Amino acid sequence: MKINKILVSGLALTMMCTTNVFAFTDIKSDDSLSKAVNLMTEYKIVNGYEDGSFKPEKQVTRAEFVKMTNRLFSYKEKASSENFGDVNEKEWFYEEVLKAVNEGYILGYADGTFKPNDTVTKEQICVILDRILNLEKTVAKKDLAIKDRVSGWAADSVNRVIGSGIMSLGNDGKFQASQPASRATVVSAYNKIVEKKLVALSKPETTQTTNNTTNTTGGAGGTTGGGTSTPNKPDIEKPSAEIIKTMTLASNKINTDGARYLTNVEKREDLVPFLQNISSELNKYISNPSYDLKTAMRSSKKDFSSKPEKDQKILKNAVSVSFDLSNSQEYKALEEVAKFFGVDLNKVN
Repeated sequence: MKINKILVSGLALTMMCTTNVFAFTDIKSDDSLSKAVNLMTEYKIVNGYEDGSFKPEKQVTRAEFVKMTNRLFSYKEKASSENFGDVNEKEWFYEEVLKAVNEGYILGYADGTFKPNDTVTKEQICVILDRILNLEKTVAKKDLAIKDRVSGWAADSVNRVIGSGIMSLGNDGKFQASQPASRATVVSAYNKIVEKKLVALSKPETTQTTNNTTNTTGGAGGTTGGGTSTPNKPDIEKPSAEIIKTMTLASNKINTDGARYLTNVEKREDLVPFLQNISSELNKYISNPSYDLKTAMRSSKKDFSSKPEKDQKILKNAVSVSFDLSNSQEYKALEEVAKFFGVDLNKVN
């Protein structure tokens, strides 16, 4: 593959200074869904899966949706009890249901059940969001040309949610109101709520763990659909041995070859601390996966952006000479670290 070395160097520096550390194998960085997924995973409204995927088309259960909604709106207070015949305190979602009951946004079915493991439909989501956001007072009813059926009990809520721009019709004018909602549908709606400043996101507690594995609770992933309990497992997982190896190599190359270039070629020892800081932050994460690398990289990006354009170019060149791209091991190191930060070097040619 033909590589433009200078372009790769600029990409590498941007990669090391990016704020996005959530890279999913089934979400493209230029995908319209990417922004919503990254924001919701950053704030742990929803998590990905252990295989590195997000599974955007996976359907969401009612229990999962309640958990995700509680996280979005930072609902923590619980009702003293609930009256659903199919919810018991041994289930992982029990406390999430208590929170939803306390906030008054779920009522259940006429038969006294909640049906936690049923998939949540798009019109059910509209009713819940309409109720939480009190859209009746802020969104005027619009004459929407919805070309498919919406249940009578949900019609006004669907109208207001679409009218507010939180959800939208398909290109064919249909809403598919009674169809199960996917993870993509939910995070997209949540992202619109944030963009419209209808909710202010709160950073998750760093000590927080899920009730189950990250792929059990639904709001945090959910391969089981939310019905099976498994042992506690921290949200933060140690990087693979391969990631550690390649990040270590990248850190060392930047700190040695990059710094040497700045000192001996550019005669700019004053810029060496910038590369040393990048190397140091990578090493901190390698030794401690709970280290807040995102914040550190955000600070580095701000530092880089504040430098004169001439200095930015010199730093990019320093990164460029740090890696011998004809050496498969060194290229792999750069490529693997780039993937970790959500950059695909295969698109650079």
